[in-house]
Amino acid sequence: METQNILVSSGDLIPTLSKMILFKLNSFIPCENVYSTSKRLKLVCFQDIQKRFSIEDKFIVIGYSEEEKEAAKAVIFLSFFL
Repeated sequence: METQNILVSSGDLIPTLSKMILFKLNSFIPCENVYSTSKRLKLVCFQDIQKRFSIEDKFIVIGYSEEEKEAAKAVIFLSFFL
């Protein structure tokens, strides 16, 4: 089973990618798997991720906002919230 890490950030894309490099997370999350919701809803972003991969794939959302929780429920992602 192949796993991929995906990052969804509420920040703009360029600062998010810069922070990933600064904290050496780019070896765990490829830049093509980084999404920004600074200009769109998380639900739309989650739907795009689901379209890009497979509907049969399992997705885990780890977050803390109500918007993330509702978006994860809407696209049937497994969710963990703090």
